[in-house]
Amino acid sequence: MENDEWDWRKKHPISEPIHVSKLQLNPDELVDDVPVRDMRSLFEIYQSCNVALLEPSNFWEAAKDSRWVAAMEEEISMIEKNQTWQLMKRPGDRKVIGVKWVFRTKLNHDGSINKHKLGLL
Repeated sequence: MENDEWDWRKKHPISEPIHVSKLQLNPDELVDDVPVRDMRSLFEIYQSCNVALLEPSNFWEAAKDSRWVAAMEEEISMIEKNQTWQLMKRPGDRKVIGVKWVFRTKLNHDGSINKHKLGLL
């Protein structure tokens, strides 16, 4: 069977249409299967999709919320503490490396907010 070639001109059992009248349906079989472990309902999936609504898209939106301002201050203090980089005056004739705030809302397993996390990239 492994060496057989499939011929599209021949009728194959899988390509024949099945008529509903030929199906023998048991009403008990119309119920969905029991969910497998680690599967989530659509409601849970839609709840996790709301994360985009919880995160600001830019600095100006985040600056209006005190929780994000506190998270930004914490991130800046960690950068200063670890001496990751230092802020300098902008040189007039040289190229400047820009940074961008990236906002993430960390959620608990139940969907509640755990932490407002951000970083400078």
